[in-house]
Amino acid sequence: MYEKHIQILIAKGYNLENYKYRAANMFNQLFEMVKQSFKQILLISKVNTRYRRRIVLTKIK
Repeated sequence: MYEKHIQILIAKGYNLENYKYRAANMFNQLFEMVKQSFKQILLISKVNTRYRRRIVLTKIK
């Protein structure tokens, strides 16, 4: 499937190196976005665990 796609691009006269570079660039951007969202999720979960601990502590008192 992927190979066929590349062959079509070559047939159309696209510069394959440029295409690879653009694909890698897009992948990097996507990876950065995923990393950022994971950081946010981790921050939220940290805050939640702190909040939960506080609730538990107050219940024990």
